[in-house]
Amino acid sequence: MNNNLVKRSMSSVKWNTFVNIFLIAFGFVESVVLARLLPVETFGSYAGANSIIVVFSAFALFGLKSAMLHRCSETADLDKAASAHFTIQLIIIIVWAFLMLIGGLLFINRSDPDFWLAYIVIVLSNAVYYLTNTPTGILIRKVEHRRLALAKILNKVFTLVFAIILALQGYYIWALLVSNLVAAIVYIFVLYIWKPVWRPKLSWDISIIRYYLRFGLKQLIANLLNNALDETDDIWIKTYLGAGPLGFYSKAYSFALYPGKIIANPVYQVIGGTYAEVSHDRAQLSEAFERVNGMLIRSGFLLVGGIALIASEFVAIVLGEKWLPMVLTFRLMLPFTLFDPMKNTMDNLFVAVGKPEINVKIRIAQFSVMVIGLFIFGRIWAIEGVALAVDLMMILGIILILSQAKKYVDFSLRRMFAMPMVALFIGLIFGWGIYQIFPMSSLILGALMKGSVFTLLYIAFLAVFDREEFQILIRIFRKHIFNRKMIKSKREI
Repeated sequence: MNNNLVKRSMSSVKWNTFVNIFLIAFGFVESVVLARLLPVETFGSYAGANSIIVVFSAFALFGLKSAMLHRCSETADLDKAASAHFTIQLIIIIVWAFLMLIGGLLFINRSDPDFWLAYIVIVLSNAVYYLTNTPTGILIRKVEHRRLALAKILNKVFTLVFAIILALQGYYIWALLVSNLVAAIVYIFVLYIWKPVWRPKLSWDISIIRYYLRFGLKQLIANLLNNALDETDDIWIKTYLGAGPLGFYSKAYSFALYPGKIIANPVYQVIGGTYAEVSHDRAQLSEAFERVNGMLIRSGFLLVGGIALIASEFVAIVLGEKWLPMVLTFRLMLPFTLFDPMKNTMDNLFVAVGKPEINVKIRIAQFSVMVIGLFIFGRIWAIEGVALAVDLMMILGIILILSQAKKYVDFSLRRMFAMPMVALFIGLIFGWGIYQIFPMSSLILGALMKGSVFTLLYIAFLAVFDREEFQILIRIFRKHIFNRKMIKSKREI
């Protein structure tokens, strides 16, 4: 690897790390402020419209950016590849936007004006935003992420400012829609107008176009399944329960995602490359698989357990009493968000060993179970039932992944799960029990008591009974790195 590439790679990692922290912090502030300023139903109308568009965005994107990133003879000349990419992407996006608008007119019930307005605005703004995939792909190919990091920062800052202004003025649905509009404007400006990364050119090189369509078609099904798994629950709730319940559910889901974002974002940056690098060596691949997932499980149980214990206080203090009906749903969503980062890192294993079709089969099974669960549990227990269906879908995915992973890696479920699970239950039981014995009149003091007892007991149990894994976990966090050192043998570490 040449020195220039190393330098650009290190710069990209630094920028991505900073941006991840920034986006999580600003995203949390934005979510809290808007939750206090906007009606619950507004979040439901926006989430319902956005979920439909996200599912069908797979057709607009068509896996073309991944095709341009793939190194082959058709993409060797980056300028020609970019021109052909922009051309075919432009055509597909125009057709997609037209069909989405026609489909909306024909099939969407327009009795909810906020829902209909959100649908139109998101389709059009996303269509513009998708046109920036070409310069984005160029920067990723060149391993130059600084400008993309700048775009993400500007997008989040302007979104927060305008969203608060619109919410205070009473333009509730626009306070949410401004995120889509700002993203389209910021990315167009940063990538096409201000010191352009690449000037749009049309090109119809038939060999490159054919390559893009062949490659994209392979990605389409997997992307469509991913989107359906993420968004079908929202669509079901909006259709059968309405905007109000979806508002509670979408907010519970968004806040339940934060533990996974905090834990897993650093892992996502490099784990695919780590698995790929050692994919030829079963022993090293096994060590990487167990080490990474063991870390995610131990840190995930800590965060999720603590949040589950103080969920009611957290919602009341941070979001306000109007959001208290979502507490049970919030707690029920936490198992999903606990295992989701682990599932995503495990997905990379099958890609690394050249078996991506395993992921597709698993997602088909997950989707089938989730749809059945929605109609069984959702009909009986409303949004709490939907959360159970999503948890069931995630647990099935983990079981199927682990059963398939045994063909390529060796691991111990007992070593991965046993001690963290026991520590979790001990912390929850004592955290809840001590609060029952010594109740607090203050919500803040009550949350601090339960959270502190749980955290101390959880950490103490692992430190005593899971000492070797606990010490490795501490070293990983202390160094803030996730590289080949993580896959050394236990004796070496």
